[in-house]
Amino acid sequence: MLVKKLSIKFLAALSCSICMVSSAEVLVILPETGAMANAAESIKRGLMQANHQAGNKYTFKFVDIGQQAIADVLKKQVGKNTELVIGPLDKQNVEALIKLQPKITTLALNQVGHRAKNIYQFALSKAEDAQALSKRMQWDGVEQLIVLREPQAMAQTQSFYDEMALLWGDKMQTQDKLPFFQKKKQGILVLGTGKWLAQQKLPKKNIYTLPFAIEEKQPIPEGLIYCDTPALYITQWSDVVDAYKQKPVSLPFQRLLAFGGDAWQIADHLRKRQNNQIIEFQGRTGNIRIVDNVISRQPQCFQYQDKVVKILA
Repeated sequence: MLVKKLSIKFLAALSCSICMVSSAEVLVILPETGAMANAAESIKRGLMQANHQAGNKYTFKFVDIGQQAIADVLKKQVGKNTELVIGPLDKQNVEALIKLQPKITTLALNQVGHRAKNIYQFALSKAEDAQALSKRMQWDGVEQLIVLREPQAMAQTQSFYDEMALLWGDKMQTQDKLPFFQKKKQGILVLGTGKWLAQQKLPKKNIYTLPFAIEEKQPIPEGLIYCDTPALYITQWSDVVDAYKQKPVSLPFQRLLAFGGDAWQIADHLRKRQNNQIIEFQGRTGNIRIVDNVISRQPQCFQYQDKVVKILA
């Protein structure tokens, strides 16, 4: 009888544990209207597809932040079963979130200049794109950088240009046209649309660009190097492939499908994390590393060579 009673107690405890796991809730705060609504939709689809292919491990509660204050959203929507929060997306609300210093673990989907204990910030940041490309340039022996910019795409490439300028300082010079001769240890950074790039007469060595310039139906110049989201070129992440097949979108939104998938994987790691351990994995958007509450991402660099996009070591 004692064994039977213990067995019943054990089964009851196990059943309760399973109930707790199945009722675990992740609150996701994203805009459904406004300028960021389309981006939010792709992120949401990436999250949901990654969760689906993991056997619907988590129950998502999606909330439209709309015009609400982030403090009001958290107060109304965080319940006893909420184990983690994902969002918000825009920088203004991330700043407001940091001032609140919530007790619940929160994965913000943008990066700002401040930090708070329980808040992790994840973004497809231009700073990380610039760092990855600069690292590749240095590997290639580049010591001086000539920048050629498309006048009609200044606004779209300005933040990347600013990050590169911070890294290169006076070793980076902007010119109206390419030099007649490319010097040894000199790199050419071209910033503009894919259509504009295809019209330029570029050298075949030490030429670089940013992800924005890679477009569907536009030829990539021979020898061009750029650092981008791996899931766009490597098919090992079936959740991203399936999300795209369900609703095909352009490359900028494909990057956000991958971003949503990585947000899911980061959230999964954070929920299981013990003793503040370092987390590192090869993600859909690049190599992800989490130390303390700081998330860093290193995109993968590629080169278009012999009509094929090749992975660079």
